[in-house]
Amino acid sequence: DDSWVANMVRSGAMDEKQAREHSMRNVLTQAVGSHSIVEAHTLEMKLVDGDMLLLTCDGVHGVVDEAVMRSILFSAAEVDRAANSLIQAAKANGAPDNASCILLRYEADAHTA
Repeated sequence: DDSWVANMVRSGAMDEKQAREHSMRNVLTQAVGSHSIVEAHTLEMKLVDGDMLLLTCDGVHGVVDEAVMRSILFSAAEVDRAANSLIQAAKANGAPDNASCILLRYEADAHTA
């Protein structure tokens, strides 16, 4: 999350609750097209069977508590049902503009040959 408040949370100057309510929560520190050079953040992790990868816009992660997102992810057997539940939770919490996500589940057996 390349926002001003996310940087404040990472530095310890603000907690998650303060960040959700802060007037500068939508101020971006970088975005594609805003500067000639954008620093891409990458992370490599070994996936194990059943791991899920979630990409959300701020219309989801900005309004749905992380504990609620985890609960939805762990309780749904199907990724499409979990993704729909995340969107519904965002809408129920008053998503300000859009609510979208991409959810993938890694299946190790499908990648062994």
